Amino acid sequence: MCFSNEGGGADVRHPDWMGRGDGAMIGPVDLGFDFGAVSDLGVGRANNEDSAYCSGAVLAVADGVGGGPAGEVASAIAVGALRGLEGHVDRSDDLRPALHERVAIARARLDSAARGDHSVAGMATTLTAVLMGRSGKRHGRYGAEVGLVHVGDSRLYVSLGGQLFQLTRDHSLPQLLVDRGQLSATEAENHPQRSMIVRSLQAGAHDDVDLVLLLLLEGQRLLLCATDCRTTSKRRASASCSCRELHRKRQKSCLTRH
Repeated sequence: MCFSNEGGGADVRHPDWMGRGDGAMIGPVDLGFDFGAVSDLGVGRANNEDSAYCSGAVLAVADGVGGGPAGEVASAIAVGALRGLEGHVDRSDDLRPALHERVAIARARLDSAARGDHSVAGMATTLTAVLMGRSGKRHGRYGAEVGLVHVGDSRLYVSLGGQLFQLTRDHSLPQLLVDRGQLSATEAENHPQRSMIVRSLQAGAHDDVDLVLLLLLEGQRLLLCATDCRTTSKRRASASCSCRELHRKRQKSCLTRH
């Protein structure tokens, strides 16, 4: 499952992108996402454990953790906790507490479901979601603050100059080994345990999540994916092709003035 939005040509490393939006923003301006989505079962799977939610202000994708019970239930619970968030938050404030609160709601629902049905005990999911906040004009361009919550190995990319740049860091075993200097990035891409995650939303557990503020400029394209869109693995090629096809056709969740 992935979402995309049409993009401009800013450098992803520029403060306008990775900064916290501390500079003055002239506005407000009514901005929202125009979005597109696609889901693909992939190769060798009997069921789809992805869940997603999209609106003019919230985009979310979750992927049930493989090898565990009821991944599709866990991902639906995680995404469900974010449903309608835009109508219950002051988007002129710091967005991170609101996202953290919804993660806590998701955890409580996972725990409750596991207590009521022991067959789903231990179910887990990834979650990557963005919430649009205050908007206006900054440095001569329209834009909006965007809150990001992320856990697991689902991903958020930005498309710049026809290339995808990853904005999230995988909470996976290979990435952990990369961070420790025990593995190269290239080796991580082909690691036999590349799908083993070390942090998730899981019934009975309380792993940390990443909470970040970004600045999204009008017309720039984001891509939220349940899997790595750049993988060359044959096992994941079908889902990867679906993400790339969405990107190529420019079906989008583009930040636009309403």
